[in-house]
Amino acid sequence: MRFYLPNFEDLVDPEYDFINDKPSSNRHDRYQHDRYAHEFFGDEPIFDGVLMSKTVVTPSIEKRIRKEGGVHAFMRLDRKYPVMGDCGAFTYREQAEPPYATDEILDYYQSLGFDYGVSIDHLIFSGFPPEEQQRRWQLTLRNAEDFLRRHKEKGCSFVPVGIAQGPTPERYAAAIRRLVELGYSHLALGGLARSYDKDIREVLEAVSPELPTDAELHLFGVARLSLIPDFLRYGVTSADSASPIRRAFMGDSGDNYWTADDKRYAAIRVAEATSQRKKRGVDSPTDIVNGSQPVDSIEALVELEQKALRNLRAFHRGESSLEETLSAVLAYDRLFGENRDHERWYRRVLEDRPWQKCNCPICKEVGVEVIIFRSNNRNRRRGFHNARVFYRQFHARLDEIQRRPERIPSEAGVDQMQMELL
Repeated sequence: MRFYLPNFEDLVDPEYDFINDKPSSNRHDRYQHDRYAHEFFGDEPIFDGVLMSKTVVTPSIEKRIRKEGGVHAFMRLDRKYPVMGDCGAFTYREQAEPPYATDEILDYYQSLGFDYGVSIDHLIFSGFPPEEQQRRWQLTLRNAEDFLRRHKEKGCSFVPVGIAQGPTPERYAAAIRRLVELGYSHLALGGLARSYDKDIREVLEAVSPELPTDAELHLFGVARLSLIPDFLRYGVTSADSASPIRRAFMGDSGDNYWTADDKRYAAIRVAEATSQRKKRGVDSPTDIVNGSQPVDSIEALVELEQKALRNLRAFHRGESSLEETLSAVLAYDRLFGENRDHERWYRRVLEDRPWQKCNCPICKEVGVEVIIFRSNNRNRRRGFHNARVFYRQFHARLDEIQRRPERIPSEAGVDQMQMELL
């Protein structure tokens, strides 16, 4: 079974100056100079393939991919790692029709060198009226039929993947049955990324009897450790998830930094004192200076910011106590919004120092910077670290179950077995 990591232009400056918070001086072209996640880990894999959605490939990026000679060359990715393309249906979910035509997508997949190309789908939500659910279900299947027919007529070399959407497990199963009748051997299930494990399990149970023995089945957005036994039981051959990278910098969360022993930690927020970008739930520096906080200038705010950063670096070197460091961090952090109390999370991560226990190249190279929630070059590095952790856990769980096939749960024992594996 394979894990695909979605690509959302996840690049960082390999020579970023963390002390002065400046990009390297020779960074003239980020696509040539910056590095993708896989480029930080040498020969160690952090995925089995890459997923690239059409909706994140702007016209200018598409032009660059063509100029480089295809998606593998553009991402400096070894050909042994397949790249799957899809249309990114979540992005156009509110539109009546997908914004792409079959021939357009076929030419896009073929000319950019994708290994797998997914037919054009349209998301179905439970809140839609029944007639709209049925319309989108039929539209997705008609697109798949047209996609496979035109793929053959054009002589495309990439593998066509027929995707199913459905409002219920039974409709997913009916869609897969139709895709198999059309001649698809590579299939996918979409629209499940925000579903509970129980609901996904019910869909897989319904779909499984429709799968030919040699079929490949991909699940979009649900590569979860808790579902691995079900993947094996019901014939899933690959899945993807953006969570390892996205959780590194999404919201007020206690799971920004992941560890090999299944512990997760909050990253320590040290907002940029001179940034005027508005962020949800975070006051801007101007709001702070002009508000009721005891800071009357940007200069004073910068001093508190730098004090927090200096203490974190000194703590990493063993030159500042936990209490002194925590005090400096909280004094600054609490200025950025009401009810902003991260003391419990910050104390835990400072007590445990997980970044110092990690042997990955990122944590070894940048040290405490990886645990600081601040700008792309720290946050995405932390996401790259998470991707490595998740990939190793994903395959460790697979290996554990495959070595002991009796642990693949029976229908009645799924929930209990899930808890044991976690």
